[in-house]
Amino acid sequence: MQKPNLDRLWQIKIYLEASTSRQDFFKQAITKIKSQVTRLVSVLEKDDKMIDWYYFLIHADPQLYFDFVVSLKIGITEEALKNLLRQLTYCSTPEKLPPSWGETISKVTRAQLIDDDIEEAWRLVGQQSEWLINLVNTYKNDALTIEQFTQFMHFFTNPVGLGMISHMPIEAYQF
Repeated sequence: MQKPNLDRLWQIKIYLEASTSRQDFFKQAITKIKSQVTRLVSVLEKDDKMIDWYYFLIHADPQLYFDFVVSLKIGITEEALKNLLRQLTYCSTPEKLPPSWGETISKVTRAQLIDDDIEEAWRLVGQQSEWLINLVNTYKNDALTIEQFTQFMHFFTNPVGLGMISHMPIEAYQF
């Protein structure tokens, strides 16, 4: 995973269905990561590797979707990206993001980082997305549970003294 080029960022959406059950939504998200997100990454990284960085999160506007952002390698054109993605009918048409889009990561700013290197912070976000895809694909279909996922997250939060503190309740679980 390289640092992204903030001048070459593109957004792709993969839509999700709303669910009243967190457990059902979790299963849907895991299933889509295993099938659609993994395939998208594979297609974009195949052969000449069109991208040098990516990340994804779930957003709503108003429909739920994976917000999948990529940094195109130098020399890869908009047309090449769009042509490649036509084969993935579950993906939206890619949209170019302005360079200012990547200048902060929520409340993380350049001024807080060594050498004002926001691109390095984005690289770490990309590594997290890459790690998540690897984790999900380590499990058999429908085998990964919220409890198991929570245990993996413990290894991120515990070393910095956060234990399993989060503001995101999942049904009966508060982690």
